[in-house]
Formats: sequence, C-alpha cells, structure tokens
Amino acid sequence: MRFLLILALLLPAAATAADLSTTTDAELTVLAADPDWTVRLDAALEQALRADADLTARRMAIAPRATRAGFLRFPTQMMNVPDAAPVLLHRFRTESAPEVRGALADCLSRLSVPWADAVVELMADEPDATVRSILVHSVRFIPPPQARALVVHGMADADALVRAETASLIARRSDGLDFADALVPALADPAERVRISAARTLGTVQADVSEALVPLLSDGSSAVRLHALRALDRIDGSRAAEQARTLDLVSDLDARVSRLADRILGR
Repeated sequence: MRFLLILALLLPAAATAADLSTTTDAELTVLAADPDWTVRLDAALEQALRADADLTARRMAIAPRATRAGFLRFPTQMMNVPDAAPVLLHRFRTESAPEVRGALADCLSRLSVPWADAVVELMADEPDATVRSILVHSVRFIPPPQARALVVHGMADADALVRAETASLIARRSDGLDFADALVPALADPAERVRISAARTLGTVQADVSEALVPLLSDGSSAVRLHALRALDRIDGSRAAEQARTLDLVSDLDARVSRLADRILGR
C-alpha cells in the first residue's frame, strides 16, 4: 500500500522521466555524471527514490503557498536544500502553471550550481517573462561559462524586467567586472529601468566605461541621469568632475541630481 501511494504521487511527474528502476547503483553513478543534464537528472531522480522514496514523493506532491505579496513560494526547508534540486528541475519541466514554475525557479536559483547547464537551457525555453526574471537569479551563483550564457539570454530578453534583473544581478557576483562588456549596450536600452540597472552595476563593479556613461548625463530620465553620474563618480571621481555636463547638472530640476553634481564639483 505504501509503495502504491508513492507511485500515485509520482506518476504525473514521472511520465517524462526515463525508467531506470532496473539500473544498478553502479550504472546510476555513471549516468549521474553524463554530460547531458537530462540524463543526469533521470539518474538523480532514481537515486533520490532509492535513498528516500517517502521524501521524494512529498517533494513531488507539495504545493507552494501564496506569500503576502501574492507570489507562490515553497517556504518549507524540504524544498530549499541541495538534494531537492533534481525534483525541482523535474517538476519545473513538467509544470504547466507559470506561477508554480516561478515558485520552483525561486528555490532552484539558489541550488543551481551543479545544474547550471540545465538552468541556461530552461531559461532559453521559458515562455513566461516573470519566471525568466526569477530563473536569471541563478546568475549570482553559477560558474562563469554558464553565467555568461545566462547573461547573454537575459540581456537579449524581450522583456525589460528580465533585462533589468540580469543587469542588476551581475553586481552580486565577485567577478562582476568580467561581465561589464555585456552591460555597455544596455546603456542605450529603450527601457528606463534597464538603463538604470546597467549604469548602477557598471558603477558598482567600477568598469572603465566612462565614455559610454557620459551620454546618459543628458538622458531624458532624471533617475538615469542620477545613476549615470553616480556611476561615473565611483569609477573615476576626477573624470566625473571634468565633464562639462556635470556643471550643467548642478542646475538640474531633480534635487538629487543637482546635489550630487554639486558634491562632485566640490562646492
């Protein structure tokens, strides 16, 4: 009876997984190191079932809960530990509701290091922009080659939220400076929030891109002007003070911009 209950819980999600029930443990170990992440995933799921079928069944069946902000999330520790990643990935691949995929992506983004190649592929194929904006949070953790691929996808995304999130998250990496080249084109992005995120991150990582930031001092958005000027100051305060446009910004209608320009000029 217990086995039948577990099977009933797993059946919908297991429909797309390979049947490895007759595979030996040694064979599973080999499959778990396969270059193809889908092969590794099937092996990891079978290993999880053999290690603790009850826990795997609960992870397959548990539903996310609504937060105060109205998002679905998995608050339980059971879904926020590294050995839950295979179930999260498998459920993500088979889940039709974007809200639930978002909850799965929220957990997965923090557990994605061993599955970086999977996250990059899932990001490229994900149809929902909100889910993509959550998946891209993996940029904070995964190794540079896969992070670069994720950044390329994120900065080319059709949705401004995804592009802005990607630009912001680069600042959270210790090697964020290595990704500065991917942000420079975003300084000309049609979306204000993307230009702001790109300027802020370039200032945070102190990339030597002052020339690319200067045009933003004349941007039609005061918030863009503010963050571009702040980034210039962080990168090279002397150079920021030498810009003719900085003197003009002392009279900017936005008090935040004018105060910053005044400080940079040493008044």
